[in-house]
Amino acid sequence: MPVVIEVLMGRHFFVEPPNCYATFTCGGQEYTTDTHHNATNPKWPNCKYELAYDGQPISIDFAIMQRKSREERVKIASVTVKWEHFLPGLRKVEDYLVTRLVDGVKDTAAIRAAATLLPEGIVGAPERPQGPRRKALFVGICYAGTESYLPKCHEDAEKMKNYFCGHWGFNDTPEDTKVLMDGEGASESSRPTRDNIKAGMKQRGQMVMVVVCCTPVSLQPAVISFGYLVLFVFP
Repeated sequence: MPVVIEVLMGRHFFVEPPNCYATFTCGGQEYTTDTHHNATNPKWPNCKYELAYDGQPISIDFAIMQRKSREERVKIASVTVKWEHFLPGLRKVEDYLVTRLVDGVKDTAAIRAAATLLPEGIVGAPERPQGPRRKALFVGICYAGTESYLPKCHEDAEKMKNYFCGHWGFNDTPEDTKVLMDGEGASESSRPTRDNIKAGMKQRGQMVMVVVCCTPVSLQPAVISFGYLVLFVFP
C-alpha cells in the first residue's frame, strides 16, 4: 500500500524576501513544493506525493528553502518528521517546529505536514482539482549597448512574475510562467526574439498573458504600476 505525504503550509518565516518552498528526498528522489512568494506564512496547496510503503516507520528530512533571486537558493530551516504507525485511510496531520538556520526564522516557525496510508484497492494519490491553468510570458528588454538602453527592465520582469505568482494564482514553474530577457548572458532560448516570443505563447496554449517590460523606471518592491508596461491578454 502506498503512503501519501502532504506539505500543507509553514509559519513565521520572516526572511527577506519571503519566497519560501519546502523540499525533501525519499528513495533517491527529490520532491519540492511550489514557491509561495511574499508570504511569511506560506501555503502550499495540493502538494501531495505518493511514496512506496513497506510497513516500516517513515522518517523524512524536510528543508525550508528561500528563493532569494532567480539563481540563488538558501536553506533557512529544517525538521525531521517521523511516522511510526499507520492505519489505512487515516490521515495524520500535525505542525512540526523547525530548526532555524538563519536570522528571521522565528522560534515558533513550523511546517504542517500530513501522511495517509491508502487502503488496499485504492491506487494513486488524491487527484488535484481540475480547472483552467493560468499561464504567462514575461519579457524584459533593456536594449543593452544601444542609445535606447533601459537599465531596470530585467528587474521589472522578475518582479512582475513574482507578483503574479504571489497574488494572482500563477504557478512559479517553467511550464506556467516563463521569462525572456536580452543581454550577453542570455541563452538563445531565453532571448526575447520574435520566434521565442511566438513559441512561448504557443506553448502556453489558448490562455496566455504576455507582459512586456521596457521602461527606464523600476517598479518599487511593493508597488506595481501598469503605466510603464505594455500588457497583452490573448483569450
